Amino acid sequence: SFIIIGIITIALIVYPNIINNKNLIYIIGAGITAYLFIYFTSSKPVMDVAEPNLRSEWIQVGEINFEEDKNRTGFNVALNSNGNTLAVRTQVPADYDEVEEEYGEVLIYSRGRNGWTNVYTASDTGLDDYNGLPQMSFNSTGDILAVADPAANITDTGSVVGKVRFFKLSSGSWEEFSEIQLTDSQETFGQIISLDASGERIAVGSSAYQNHPGRVRVFCWNSAQNSWQLMIDLPKDRFSDSISLSPDGTTLAMGNGDASSDGSSTVAVTKLEDIDAPMVTYSTGTSFPVSGLALNSDGSTIVAGQVRGNSGRA
Repeated sequence: SFIIIGIITIALIVYPNIINNKNLIYIIGAGITAYLFIYFTSSKPVMDVAEPNLRSEWIQVGEINFEEDKNRTGFNVALNSNGNTLAVRTQVPADYDEVEEEYGEVLIYSRGRNGWTNVYTASDTGLDDYNGLPQMSFNSTGDILAVADPAANITDTGSVVGKVRFFKLSSGSWEEFSEIQLTDSQETFGQIISLDASGERIAVGSSAYQNHPGRVRVFCWNSAQNSWQLMIDLPKDRFSDSISLSPDGTTLAMGNGDASSDGSSTVAVTKLEDIDAPMVTYSTGTSFPVSGLALNSDGSTIVAGQVRGNSGRA
């Protein structure tokens, strides 16, 4: 646009007789001046997080520093699709600042022209007495955040009862609006979660615990009842090693430690829109646990990550 405006401006200066109507020349000149003024004085869009530059190199475009050196900030992170909403998970050890028990926090940040701003903090996120890596998951627009609390409640008998908490951005402010908790369960419910792009369907994995097999459940948001409803329950042993729900919410992939007849780990795939369709299981050909899964937008491509000891593959 600058090149075109420059050519027109030079042409009018060098060859003013191109347009005989002087008033038209003034109008064009005023329009060009107004365009340049608006362009240089208006706010520019902020560069997305870790956006590659013109040489296809990744560059750091921001950083969030914390003064405390004992709160394990960055325990887990989640980012929405446009890179402007960030969730950071922290864990505060019991020996920090005379805290009697460990507790966790989820810090939500929004990015503007002046950098990252903490816009919401949720405490007591079930990190105590849990040695795993509880997950968080945004929907695509970044206004719904699911937070796993696999150790939300520890019973007197030592059973671990977990839950999943949900936060949403409403009228410019974040608030907790719902949760899923199985009161009669003795599982680490919420050990693994995967939220679809709409934020209205979530897969929740539970690990094997005290002779209870691992399982995966899928819940759908019922706006009429303002609650989550169970859509499908897959009580398959150790299916919750890893899970991934496709962004369109139609395909669910689950990793299993040693389900095949030859002892190899497997990846099971099911189409949620056709519950009666048989589940398809693929053998990875190795005994390496399936530690990570990722699906593309429509669930047509799966990536499985496997690691054991100092070896791994995808």
